[in-house]
Amino acid sequence: MGRREIYRGWTPDGGATWRWTALTRDSEADNIRPVCVRAGRRATIAPWMRGRYRAYTDFQTDIAGLTVAHGRH
Repeated sequence: MGRREIYRGWTPDGGATWRWTALTRDSEADNIRPVCVRAGRRATIAPWMRGRYRAYTDFQTDIAGLTVAHGRH
């Protein structure tokens, strides 16, 4: 079974079309529940849960994340 990965989506036309970029790839653990937090005009902080997650009462995860710089796509 493949792992769950995190992607960044960007739409230049209000949602009619989308471009996707993988933020995680070939992970050893599942990556779930990303949250995007704007960090000023030039970046977004993107934390998510990483690990084993079967249910909200059955999980073994930690928090991972990165900062995504804004700019041309």
